[in-house]
Amino acid sequence: MFSLSRRRSLVAGAALALAGTIAVTPHASAAPAAHFTHGGSAYGSTAKLGSVVNSGTTSLVTMCVTDKSTRDNNAAAVNLGAAGKIGAVTTSIKGSEDSPQTVTTTKTGAVNLLGGIIRADAITTKATVTSTSSGFKTSGTTKIADLKIAGVPISVTPAKNTKISLPAGLGAVTLNRQASYINSAGRAQMIVDALVINVNKSSLLGLPSGAIVVGHSNALLNNPVHTRPYGNAYGSEVQLVGGVVKSGRTAATNLPCGGTTGRTLSNDTAAVSVPGILKVGAVGTTGLSTDSSTATAAKTSSTTGAVSVLDGAIKLDAITAKASATQKPGQPVVKSIAGTKLVGLTINGKPIKVTTKENTKIDVAGIGTLWLNKTTRSSTGISVYAVQLELLKAQSGMKAGAKISIGYARAGVTAK
Repeated sequence: MFSLSRRRSLVAGAALALAGTIAVTPHASAAPAAHFTHGGSAYGSTAKLGSVVNSGTTSLVTMCVTDKSTRDNNAAAVNLGAAGKIGAVTTSIKGSEDSPQTVTTTKTGAVNLLGGIIRADAITTKATVTSTSSGFKTSGTTKIADLKIAGVPISVTPAKNTKISLPAGLGAVTLNRQASYINSAGRAQMIVDALVINVNKSSLLGLPSGAIVVGHSNALLNNPVHTRPYGNAYGSEVQLVGGVVKSGRTAATNLPCGGTTGRTLSNDTAAVSVPGILKVGAVGTTGLSTDSSTATAAKTSSTTGAVSVLDGAIKLDAITAKASATQKPGQPVVKSIAGTKLVGLTINGKPIKVTTKENTKIDVAGIGTLWLNKTTRSSTGISVYAVQLELLKAQSGMKAGAKISIGYARAGVTAK
C-alpha cells in the first residue's frame, strides 16, 4: 500500500506529464461585432436674410454612432429682429439596435414671422429610418398647431411639400418639405423641414432676400459596420479671431456617417482668391473608407495648385495633404500622413528647403508663425494641415491671431 506522501508524488508527476502534452495556442483577436450606424441632425431654426438677419442653427444636435444612443438639446426663443420671433425648441436623435431604427424630432414653440404673415402656436417634426426584413423604410411627419398664413388657417398636418405663395410678392413658404434617400450601398436617409420660407427683397417689410427654416429633422441609418471610419479634407480656409470665417472650406469632402463602403468621394473647385490674403490654384479633395471583419480603414486627401499668401510673401508651387487610419481587430489604430508633400516653398522670395518632418515651425519676421505638416494625433485618428500661417500682428485687414490654412486632411477609425 502506498504511503500518503508517495501518492502525492505520483499525482504531481502525472499532472506534470499531462501538462507537457498540452500545446498552448495564442489567443486570436475576434473580429468586432457589426452594428448599424445611426446618424443625423436636428435643429429648431436658421435664418439668413442678407446682412440684416443672420441666425445660425438653434438647439443643433448631431450624432453618428454604432450603438444604441440618444442625443438631446434645447434652446430658448430666438428674436430675428424685423423677420419676427421663433419660440423655444427641443431636439432629439435616438438610435435603437433591437429593431434597427434612427428617429430625429424637433419641437418648437410659437412662431410669428414676417410681420405676422406667418403664425403658429407650436411646430413638431419627426424623421424616421427603419431597417426591416424587406429593406429600409423611411417616414416623416410635420404637425403645426393653429397655423395661419396671411390670416388663412392651414391644416395641422399639411401634405408633404405643400407650397404657398406669400402676399405682396414677399416670396413663398413650403410646408412639410420632405426628402428621402435609399441607395444600393446600404444607406437610408429621411429629411423633414416644417417651414421653409424663401423671402424676396421687400420694401414693405424692409427685408433683403433670403431664407428661414423652422423645424429640421434628419435621420440616417447605415448598414452594419465593424468599426466606424471618419474623416474630412478641404483645400483652404481663412479664419479670423474668435473663430469667424472669412473664407470657408474650399472643395470640402466629408466621409459620411457609416463610411463610403469602398467608393471614393471627390470634390473640386477652380482657383480661390481672397484679395490681399490668399490665392490658391485649383483644389481637389477625396475621401474613401472600407470596412470588413479583418480591418477598417479611412483615407482622405487634398491637393492644390500654386499658392500665394499675403500678396506673395509666402508662395508654394503645389500642396498635397494626406491622412490615413487603419485598424485591425484587437489592435491599435495605425495612423499616417504619408504622401503629404509641399513643393516650391519661398518666403519673401527666398527658397526654403522642405522636409517631411511633422510640425515644422518657421518664424516669419513681421508676419507670424508658419507651420508645415502641422499634425495632431489621437487614439483613433490623425489630422494634418500641410500649411498653416498664424498671424502675430495685423495683416491685410486681419487682426493678430487669424489663421490661414491650406491643405487639410483628417482620418480616423473608432469603435463608436
